[in-house]
Amino acid sequence: MPVYALKNNDDFKGISVQVDIYIDPKDVPEYLEIFKPFLNLIIQEAELTYFEVFQEADFQPEQPDFPGDRGHLRFIECFSRDTDWFLNTLRLKPYIKEYEEATDKYWVKPRTWLIYDRLGSELTHWNPGDDKTSRRGRSRL
Repeated sequence: MPVYALKNNDDFKGISVQVDIYIDPKDVPEYLEIFKPFLNLIIQEAELTYFEVFQEADFQPEQPDFPGDRGHLRFIECFSRDTDWFLNTLRLKPYIKEYEEATDKYWVKPRTWLIYDRLGSELTHWNPGDDKTSRRGRSRL
């Protein structure tokens, strides 16, 4: 199966924002239902290149005696712009504040996030998978 570079231009820069949210595991389905309309807004941003939500797995090999935290969600958000744009443009959009106001009551500890700079197309690849597992184009929930 071929592996494709996301961009063929090394001048392309961008960032990945990785957000960790901790909520009560029993509230995950309700939280995600509240989150979906906001996801539908952010995926319309032209600068967004990737967005996916992950849930901590039940089993962690480095800590086999402790179950995974099913209330730990991680958002991986990738953008074609820099940190300044993220902080001073995207983060100031009204729907970001609305999302935080609608969901922060679910957070059982403070949300954390880190921003990573993209290192270039030589180190960026995407395997599209088969039609059963991949989602091509911009999807809507």
